[in-house]
Amino acid sequence: NREFKKTSISSVKAAIHIHAEITGDDPMPFLDEVDRDAEERKQKRALEAREAGIVKGIVKGQEREEAIQRFRDKHGNLEATTIKMLPGFRVECKYLPVCGQTCVTYYDQTGKGWTTIKCVEAMFGMKMLTD
Repeated sequence: NREFKKTSISSVKAAIHIHAEITGDDPMPFLDEVDRDAEERKQKRALEAREAGIVKGIVKGQEREEAIQRFRDKHGNLEATTIKMLPGFRVECKYLPVCGQTCVTYYDQTGKGWTTIKCVEAMFGMKMLTD
């Protein structure tokens, strides 16, 4: 059928619409299934990313504050001088002349950078749950 010849189809939904035109079928059930599958994949990726973040100690909101408090309850507040003495940790300071501030980044054993002491405390607080 010459009128339905396409040189390229840019998406699954476009292919469903073209197929529906050719066959005379209703495309909606197929489009709904594609949307459901996409939403399931999106939720699965979000859950996997969140779980991976928790393992690495990357948490947000109330969970972050609880992790910080868990660490502080057992070990007290961390200080920059203590962090740089931890095995495998290093500290980088950069002076930013435009704003006159010093930026500090704390790197853990894996090379992951943490921008604040609270971030490091949250990471250790989460590790206390998994170790």
